Amino acid sequence: MHCAHMAAEATLLQFQFTGQIL
Repeated sequence: MHCAHMAAEATLLQFQFTGQIL
């Protein structure tokens, strides 16, 4: 469960990061 939460947060962070670059 903890791993899933970390993965979800990482995905969201990456999505925001990509959106900022673009």
